[in-house]
Amino acid sequence: MRLFNTYIKRFGDFRTGSSSRYLSHKQLIERLSVLDHFIERWSIGNSHENRPIQVFRLGSGETKVLSWTQMHGNEPTATWAIIDLLAFLQTILNEKEREEFLNSISWYCIPMLNPDGSVAFIRENAQGIDLNRDYLDEKAMETKVLKSQLQEINPDLCLNLHDQRSIFTTSSNKLPALISFLSPSFNQERSVNPMRRKGMDLIGRLADLVEIQYPGMVGRYTDEFYPTAFGDNLVKAGHSTILIESGSGVNDPQRLISRKLTGATILECLLRPSENHGRTDRYWNIPENLKGARDMVFRNCHSKDGLIDLAFQSTEVVDHEGNLSLRWTCDAIGPKLQLNGWKERNFLGKRRAPSIEEGEILQPALVDELELG
Repeated sequence: MRLFNTYIKRFGDFRTGSSSRYLSHKQLIERLSVLDHFIERWSIGNSHENRPIQVFRLGSGETKVLSWTQMHGNEPTATWAIIDLLAFLQTILNEKEREEFLNSISWYCIPMLNPDGSVAFIRENAQGIDLNRDYLDEKAMETKVLKSQLQEINPDLCLNLHDQRSIFTTSSNKLPALISFLSPSFNQERSVNPMRRKGMDLIGRLADLVEIQYPGMVGRYTDEFYPTAFGDNLVKAGHSTILIESGSGVNDPQRLISRKLTGATILECLLRPSENHGRTDRYWNIPENLKGARDMVFRNCHSKDGLIDLAFQSTEVVDHEGNLSLRWTCDAIGPKLQLNGWKERNFLGKRRAPSIEEGEILQPALVDELELG
């Protein structure tokens, strides 16, 4: 707990500077290369477009933790958090703390499992395959690479690291889910076996720590069973696995808050990966994520059918130079929408609703006209 709080408090002292959330494969390799005096790093295979997939190891302890980021290419928060965490371990821990850490753990990490998708900033790999649904089919080279590492390392704990969309809220629908957790199901009945119970116990401890810093902003991801998903099958195969989903805060387009929390929770997992009291109550007390928000909501626009609301949602896209911008979609239209807007405008019937349809992608000129920004 002490180091968790230190990480949160001193985040600005070691955070890696960047003007963009986008991180190319080349940039990642460059950032890792300057850490070669601190980590062991090697290639474990290639992506569909022949980019090297790398793993690093830190520490020499008996307990083994395997983490991976950017299984989905457009989810970079955890990759940045890993870079931050390495800086924290190097520069903030004192020599005694660092030595104790390195002797207690063998941390294996694959930062950017899906380099092709990461370069294009898309969810799937270059073949259009969702790696998180490819456990059984193994159609993707990236899937085979990860499964080979699981077999070779046989980790005591797996950390499957993702981003979640800004639509997710906690139970109140008024607060964003800054970070969410999941101990995946291994069958349709959502039973709890020892591996899943261990994950629940760990998540309960993590949620308690986050709750102190950001009350009401911790979520629990749905535990619906997905027969082809990685996490579900890892628990089924006997690997204790948790998913950490980095969320989005209000007025935080760089996701620095969730990036900070993600790094701190990974640190806590590495400090006490084998601690297990078998408790599940704290896990079930975490409010389940709701899809209760959109980035912008217009209230009470005038239309031929009376007053209506319009909800808009943004998606990050990348251009050929690696610059991210927002693509806006009209996500919902109707009277008195039961959605919270992270930004809202109430026009009180004084503005006519734009002539758009639900699901329509907005052209740049209309985005400017509506001042979505």
